[in-house]
Amino acid sequence: MASRALKRAGMDFNRLQQSAESSATIQSVQIADESGNTKNGDLFHWRVEVNPPANSVYAGASYTLLFSLSPEQYPFKPPKVRVLTPIFNPMVSKEGGVCEALLENEEWKPTTPSPEFVEKVVVAVFTDFKKFDILNEEAANVMVNKSAEEFKREVVRVRATAKE
Repeated sequence: MASRALKRAGMDFNRLQQSAESSATIQSVQIADESGNTKNGDLFHWRVEVNPPANSVYAGASYTLLFSLSPEQYPFKPPKVRVLTPIFNPMVSKEGGVCEALLENEEWKPTTPSPEFVEKVVVAVFTDFKKFDILNEEAANVMVNKSAEEFKREVVRVRATAKE
């Protein structure tokens, strides 16, 4: 099973790299390890640099996501997603964990092309984050109880802590 998953992961990785060449959202795709480091990676961990949509409070900065595929269950189970860049977002934990319901739902199919599920994650994390489970209470509190300007200030402040 792992060899099938490896072959599929390789095909999907290549498809994602090709998509990055013409995508406004996907900037780069690299093989990584489980921490997101690119020195000794494998095809089951993809480090993807993305630009949030222009209509997003996060627009104007790039963010790095880590997609971790299960060697035993991919493509029958979706990848796990982590945001490696510091982000102030209600659906992303302070450690970068993303709400698992994002991809683990009735919409996931083993035939879903990798560029499509990456785009879906980008839209969910950067524009539709109000629709998912809360993993960051502080961000949710600011979003609900403060002005949009204050939320944006926190987004910019947290993003500025990133080590480029």
